[in-house]
Amino acid sequence: MRTDGKTELQHYVPRLLLRRHAVDPTASKGSERVWCYDKSTDKVFQPNIKGIASGKGFYELERDEGTWSLEASLTDLETKVSPILERINTKRALSGITKEDRFTLSAFLAVQFVRTQAARDYIQTLNRTVLSELIAKGIGPDQFEGMRELSDDEIKEMFLQTLSDAPANFAPHFFSKHWYLTSSRTNDPFYLGDHPVVLENPFNKSSYGAMGLASPGICIYLPLSPTLCLGLLDRAVLMQVRERRDLAVKTSKKVIKRLDRLSRVTKAVEHARALENISSDRRKMDAHILPMINGLPTPYDSQVVMRINSLQVIYAGRWVMRWSPFVGQESG
Repeated sequence: MRTDGKTELQHYVPRLLLRRHAVDPTASKGSERVWCYDKSTDKVFQPNIKGIASGKGFYELERDEGTWSLEASLTDLETKVSPILERINTKRALSGITKEDRFTLSAFLAVQFVRTQAARDYIQTLNRTVLSELIAKGIGPDQFEGMRELSDDEIKEMFLQTLSDAPANFAPHFFSKHWYLTSSRTNDPFYLGDHPVVLENPFNKSSYGAMGLASPGICIYLPLSPTLCLGLLDRAVLMQVRERRDLAVKTSKKVIKRLDRLSRVTKAVEHARALENISSDRRKMDAHILPMINGLPTPYDSQVVMRINSLQVIYAGRWVMRWSPFVGQESG
């Protein structure tokens, strides 16, 4: 703590998320540790969560009129969202959260989406990339008003303004999605990267801008614990899933009825087997689709876990964390 009472080391992945991925979930506050993989050094170590995914004065900027700080407002938001996440993790269901809870959690997701070091670095990268492109085309920055290489303070100011505006600008996109849960196992846990709100679009890979929050087909993930991940899905995709399921159920009923009649008449073993196979396929389909529709965790699927974990690694600027040691890595 600083002498003026403000936190000096400020987390861009809040401790309320880090704690849920701690090695010992029963550890007292202040002593929780996670296994951490450093992408920049390819090393694994076990830090205290107090010092990981954080920066000094990360949400503070000294200006002529005084210190601009978002730390208090972020702490207030985390205080409101913590019991909501606790209920979801304890009940392993979304059915108990209210519309107001969704508004609060949507604001949290919006803030978390842009509060990271990677999001701040992107502002600088974009600024420098645009300048480089202009110079490469023989266009001087002085030909465009305000176009110049931004200072560190200017980048931080833009970052804090984006963060301040995030609930209004981005929360509606999270709120409008269909929310669901997917599960993992303790021996195959979800990772938590230092940019934990990740996106993919398996339904619309070729279209320009297909990776935006409002893009058709977009999927969003946030690991809530080693065994539970919040998923947000474009409602149009969910509608397609429902329609395909309804069509599959309707078609299978007709086939089952016909096979059932044939098996009674002919006593053919192959008819009975085909009947059982169709019924089995329907049960497997419903085991994945119905929980997604009803806000319950979809069954464990190693391929789904691997895909979500891959996104956590890809999006992470540097740190990737989990509750257990990384397979094939030794602590550094």
